[in-house]
Amino acid sequence: MNSKAKGSGYEREVRDILEADGYKIFRCHRKPIFINGKMLTMGADIFGCDIVAKKIGMKTRWIQVSTVENKSKKEKQVLEFPWTLDFEDLELWLRIDGKKAYRRFVYGKEGFQEADIEKYREAA
Repeated sequence: MNSKAKGSGYEREVRDILEADGYKIFRCHRKPIFINGKMLTMGADIFGCDIVAKKIGMKTRWIQVSTVENKSKKEKQVLEFPWTLDFEDLELWLRIDGKKAYRRFVYGKEGFQEADIEKYREAA
Protein backbone atom coordinates (compact mmCIF):
# COMPACT_ATOMS: atom_id res chain seq x y z
CA MET A 1 0.00 0.00 0.00
CA ASN A 2 1.43 3.42 -0.92
CA SER A 3 1.74 6.36 1.48
CA LYS A 4 -1.29 8.19 -0.01
CA ALA A 5 -3.54 5.18 0.57
CA LYS A 6 -2.16 4.72 4.10
CA GLY A 7 -2.74 8.40 4.89
CA SER A 8 -6.34 8.24 3.66
CA GLY A 9 -6.89 5.14 5.78
CA TYR A 10 -5.49 6.87 8.87
CA GLU A 11 -7.76 9.88 8.26
CA ARG A 12 -10.80 7.58 8.03
CA GLU A 13 -9.82 5.91 11.33
CA VAL A 14 -9.63 9.30 13.07
CA ARG A 15 -12.91 10.37 11.44
CA ASP A 16 -14.62 7.25 12.80
CA ILE A 17 -13.31 7.90 16.35
CA LEU A 18 -14.57 11.49 16.27
CA GLU A 19 -17.95 10.61 14.77
CA ALA A 20 -18.41 8.01 17.51
CA ASP A 21 -17.92 10.89 19.98
CA GLY A 22 -20.70 12.90 18.32
CA TYR A 23 -18.62 15.23 16.14
CA LYS A 24 -19.63 16.33 12.65
CA ILE A 25 -16.63 15.98 10.36
CA PHE A 26 -15.31 17.69 7.27
CA ARG A 27 -12.46 15.70 5.77
CA CYS A 28 -10.26 16.97 2.97
CA HIS A 29 -9.95 14.78 -0.10
CA ARG A 30 -7.22 14.62 -2.70
CA LYS A 31 -7.98 16.69 -5.80
CA PRO A 32 -7.26 15.47 -9.34
CA ILE A 33 -5.04 17.63 -11.53
CA PHE A 34 -3.97 17.05 -15.12
CA ILE A 35 -0.40 17.62 -16.28
CA ASN A 36 0.59 16.80 -19.86
CA GLY A 37 -2.51 14.64 -20.28
CA LYS A 38 -1.84 12.60 -17.12
CA MET A 39 -4.05 12.70 -14.09
CA LEU A 40 -2.34 13.12 -10.73
CA THR A 41 -3.86 13.66 -7.32
CA MET A 42 -2.80 16.49 -5.07
CA GLY A 43 -3.36 16.97 -1.34
CA ALA A 44 -5.94 19.58 -0.42
CA ASP A 45 -5.50 20.39 3.27
CA ILE A 46 -7.33 23.32 4.88
CA PHE A 47 -4.90 25.52 6.82
CA GLY A 48 -2.54 22.55 6.93
CA CYS A 49 -5.15 20.22 8.47
CA ASP A 50 -6.87 17.10 7.17
CA ILE A 51 -10.00 17.14 9.36
CA VAL A 52 -12.24 19.82 10.85
CA ALA A 53 -14.45 18.53 13.68
CA LYS A 54 -17.46 20.42 15.12
CA LYS A 55 -19.70 19.64 18.08
CA ILE A 56 -22.19 21.92 19.82
CA GLY A 57 -20.70 23.52 22.91
CA MET A 58 -17.12 22.53 21.99
CA LYS A 59 -14.27 24.37 20.29
CA THR A 60 -13.75 23.61 16.61
CA ARG A 61 -11.01 21.01 16.29
CA TRP A 62 -8.49 21.38 13.45
CA ILE A 63 -6.67 18.06 13.09
CA GLN A 64 -3.61 17.01 11.09
CA VAL A 65 -3.32 13.20 10.81
CA SER A 66 0.10 11.72 10.19
CA THR A 67 2.67 9.33 11.65
CA VAL A 68 4.99 9.77 14.63
CA GLU A 69 7.99 9.96 12.28
CA ASN A 70 6.56 13.10 10.59
CA LYS A 71 5.73 15.03 13.79
CA SER A 72 8.15 17.97 13.37
CA LYS A 73 7.30 18.39 9.67
CA LYS A 74 3.56 18.44 10.43
CA GLU A 75 4.02 20.88 13.34
CA LYS A 76 5.72 23.34 10.98
CA GLN A 77 3.03 22.79 8.33
CA VAL A 78 0.10 23.69 10.60
CA LEU A 79 1.89 26.54 12.41
CA GLU A 80 2.20 28.50 9.15
CA PHE A 81 -1.36 29.67 9.79
CA PRO A 82 -2.84 31.93 12.53
CA TRP A 83 -4.82 30.18 15.28
CA THR A 84 -7.18 31.67 17.89
CA LEU A 85 -6.93 29.13 20.69
CA ASP A 86 -9.83 30.69 22.60
CA PHE A 87 -12.19 29.37 19.92
CA GLU A 88 -10.43 26.42 18.30
CA ASP A 89 -8.09 23.53 19.09
CA LEU A 90 -5.16 22.60 16.87
CA GLU A 91 -4.26 18.92 17.11
CA LEU A 92 -1.85 16.39 15.66
CA TRP A 93 -3.02 12.78 15.65
CA LEU A 94 0.03 10.63 14.97
CA ARG A 95 -0.43 6.95 14.17
CA ILE A 96 1.88 4.56 15.96
CA ASP A 97 3.65 2.34 13.41
CA GLY A 98 2.23 -1.17 13.25
CA LYS A 99 -0.69 -0.45 15.61
CA LYS A 100 -4.20 0.89 15.15
CA ALA A 101 -3.50 3.52 17.82
CA TYR A 102 -2.69 7.23 17.88
CA ARG A 103 -0.72 9.71 19.94
CA ARG A 104 -2.62 13.00 20.20
CA PHE A 105 -0.88 16.37 20.58
CA VAL A 106 -2.74 19.63 21.28
CA TYR A 107 -1.24 23.06 20.61
CA GLY A 108 -1.20 25.61 23.42
CA LYS A 109 0.98 28.32 24.99
CA GLU A 110 3.74 25.77 25.61
CA GLY A 111 3.64 24.45 22.02
CA PHE A 112 2.39 20.96 21.20
CA GLN A 113 1.74 18.85 24.30
CA GLU A 114 0.71 15.22 24.31
CA ALA A 115 -2.86 14.62 25.48
CA ASP A 116 -4.61 11.38 26.31
CA ILE A 117 -7.25 10.49 23.72
CA GLU A 118 -9.47 8.54 26.16
CA LYS A 119 -9.53 11.34 28.76
CA TYR A 120 -10.55 13.83 26.08
CA ARG A 121 -13.33 11.51 24.91
CA GLU A 122 -14.65 11.11 28.47
CA ALA A 123 -14.64 14.90 29.01
CA ALA A 124 -16.57 15.59 25.80
